[in-house]
Amino acid sequence: MIKSLDKLAKEGEWFRCFVRSSDSSITEILEKLDWFDGTITPYKSSQKDPLKHLKEILQNISQNSHNKEICLLDFLINDIADSSVKEACYLKKEYDKNRLEGLVFCAYELNNLFKASTTEMIEMFELHDQVFILNNDQIYKLHLTKENMHKLFLS
Repeated sequence: MIKSLDKLAKEGEWFRCFVRSSDSSITEILEKLDWFDGTITPYKSSQKDPLKHLKEILQNISQNSHNKEICLLDFLINDIADSSVKEACYLKKEYDKNRLEGLVFCAYELNNLFKASTTEMIEMFELHDQVFILNNDQIYKLHLTKENMHKLFLS
């Protein structure tokens, strides 16, 4: 899957970058494919100001992109969601106030989302433009719509 994304990003002349994951196997693959690591320092759950940390990373990526459109794989948000989906939602809202030009893929482990309340999980899905679930090598698009009880009976 990563190699396909890499090929498409290269062909489109995107600035290929990532924010380091606590899972080093993903990081190693991206480094071998010569993706830019925008991580300044690895995230720790004891981090005092995650928003400041995120802003520094995004500034680093922006400065190194040389005005190319960005193809960013963000694993930081999953590490934050591991301890608090609510905090991850807050950071996503802050990011949306000043988005980078291009594509950002926020990679979450479903186990982290399943630890959250239903309200937090729905909020997380609604904060993203699109939501996909990766199952082995298959990609599924998730459609989440709020429904009216009367509409359920009419259809």
